[in-house]
Amino acid sequence: MGPFGHTLHISVGVIIARINLPENPFIPYYMSMMGFFTSHKRAVLIVAVILLIIGTYMLFRSPEESTNEFLDIELTDIVQEISVTGRVQATESVNLAFEKSGRIASISADVGDTVGRGAVLVQQNNADLRADLAEAQANLKAENARLSELQRGTRPEEVEIARVKVANQEQVLVDAKLNAIDKMRDAFTRSDDGIRKNIDSMFTGPRSDNPQLVFSPGVQGEINIETARFLLELLLERWEDNLLVLNSSSDMNVYFEEAKSVMGTVRDLLDLIASAINGTVGGISTATQSTYQTDTSTARTSVNTGIINMSAAEEKFRQASSSLSLAKEELILAKAGTTAEEILRQEANVESAQARVDGIGAEIAKTIIRTPISGIVTRQDATVGEIVAANINLVSVIGTSGFEMEANVPESDISNLKLEDSARVTLDAYTSDDIFMAHISKIDPAETVIEGVATYKVTLVFDERDERIRSGMTANIDIRADEKKGVIAIPARAVVSKDGKKFVRVVSGDSHEEVVVTTGLRGSEGTIEITSGLSVGDKIIVFVRE
Repeated sequence: MGPFGHTLHISVGVIIARINLPENPFIPYYMSMMGFFTSHKRAVLIVAVILLIIGTYMLFRSPEESTNEFLDIELTDIVQEISVTGRVQATESVNLAFEKSGRIASISADVGDTVGRGAVLVQQNNADLRADLAEAQANLKAENARLSELQRGTRPEEVEIARVKVANQEQVLVDAKLNAIDKMRDAFTRSDDGIRKNIDSMFTGPRSDNPQLVFSPGVQGEINIETARFLLELLLERWEDNLLVLNSSSDMNVYFEEAKSVMGTVRDLLDLIASAINGTVGGISTATQSTYQTDTSTARTSVNTGIINMSAAEEKFRQASSSLSLAKEELILAKAGTTAEEILRQEANVESAQARVDGIGAEIAKTIIRTPISGIVTRQDATVGEIVAANINLVSVIGTSGFEMEANVPESDISNLKLEDSARVTLDAYTSDDIFMAHISKIDPAETVIEGVATYKVTLVFDERDERIRSGMTANIDIRADEKKGVIAIPARAVVSKDGKKFVRVVSGDSHEEVVVTTGLRGSEGTIEITSGLSVGDKIIVFVRE
């Protein structure tokens, strides 16, 4: 190093010692770069000049100016903001699924399609339910028509129709009764011929008190058959006597019961004889046994035919009797007119039919996914022909009415927020100069615990639609909780707390005094409102360097 460089180094050191500023940022920098200065004379000269200027300023400034920071009191505005982070989502969005399992029949919208409220998106196969619905709707129409008739009342023409219907049913009943009498007598004839013509050749003294079989099917079989033949003779004689007095005015129910009882006994005897003849028998030839088998078969066929014919005649008789009773009741009702109770009863029938229609309609609705909002399809996982289970999300739709944000606000700040508070929003997808305005639309009353900390969910809605906003974007939100205009506001660090009171240092001449103040709204930029203790024009010390 030359003489000039050595002298300069000493001068700089003297100046730094004279300045005596431990906090001066240039001092450590100078000390670390001294080696650099010794090898670069021009750079050293420039740094020396800068340090001389700084040293001169520090030596000749006033002591008050070098230690304190002042503020002249004037009216200003103060704003309190709460900053949170949220995420953008559609104001309206839904995930849709079927309420019951089934096979996909059709798909009406794909991802990206714009759909209106109520539009069908996916449908399951529901042909069986639609058939049930058509039947239920037809029944509902019939019940409504009946109700209209009752409300209108009975017309004379309807009374006459009811009277004619009764007369017709009376004739039908007479015809049914005469037919039943014929079939009953035919049944007796078939039973009588089957026993007395076809079977009695197998007995000696068949109609006596002691009929005897001419062949032996075994002791017990012989006793059973002979006893049955004796009892049957008594039944046939009594049945024949009763049929002689049977006419259209007789109680047919009594005669039907008797006929069925006797014919049942005849059939039982024929079954016993058929079983005996088809087995091993003694006392007759094979040819005779064959003849007996043929006769027994003929008798059984004839008797069974008689039973069938009589049963059919009885059924017709009972149907005719029931129809006549119904026709008579209808005539009585037609003459009496409609009662309030009948109308109420029919109204209940209509309501029941309507409930049936509504119930099937509800079941059909469970096989169709409709969008409850207007929007854009963002998800479509259905495939035609696929069997899907219930409650599995298949389709998602986001609304086109706008976007909102959800943010979690700490409990220490939630009391400062209220509905409709405005907010400035920046999105990570854009620059900080792209500002979007929003406002609070909802504040959850219950807390949301996140990692053990209680927060409250706040929903904000954008004030204007903007094509740049997309669902899922990260939002930086500054909520304007409060604002006051034309008030005294000072830096919060100027307020000193002591003995439970708050003070501000007010400059008075060459000194200052501590003045008790009352604070109000705390601003977001480190300021605080002074509601009493200061006036416009006062000068305060903001910060004192010790």
